[in-house]
Amino acid sequence: SMGLGLFARSSGVTGLYIQPGAFTPNYCSTVAQQCAFEFEGSEGEVPVFDLIGTHDNSPFSSVIVSKSSDLIGQINSDGAYIVTAEGEVPAKTYLDAFSDNQFKTFGSWTGSETVTEIGHETFQQDSRSSASGLCVKVEFSNWQVLNADGHVTDNVQKTDGSTDCVVFRTI
Repeated sequence: SMGLGLFARSSGVTGLYIQPGAFTPNYCSTVAQQCAFEFEGSEGEVPVFDLIGTHDNSPFSSVIVSKSSDLIGQINSDGAYIVTAEGEVPAKTYLDAFSDNQFKTFGSWTGSETVTEIGHETFQQDSRSSASGLCVKVEFSNWQVLNADGHVTDNVQKTDGSTDCVVFRTI
């Protein structure tokens, strides 16, 4: 079953969040399950984000959260990968018009804490249409762990790129 709902981003912009349910390809779900991070409100599902109307170099996703109990602040990304049935391919290898950081993290201040969401760089050579229908994995290089007051208690460096990540689909 597919559920539709609205989410409010920290920026105050409201967008459509689609819970894909059964039609998410197994290879995409498997990679997402291996990641230590997910999107707020995704409840263990791979979220689908509609790229129509999104702006370059600004976030379009809901907030990235840890699957553990850690509160997470700023997250720095370390490359975007397109996940296919054959495996994970760096974004630029998948499509030359993409950059290796075509999809990446963007931090923003909510007034009480820093949160991180996913956005995209400017699409080159009319490649925006090629960005729909993908399963995307964004790996992280480092991130902040926060206490309940929103203060940084730890800066964590990447341990294993295969789990320091988040996965989503595009339409």
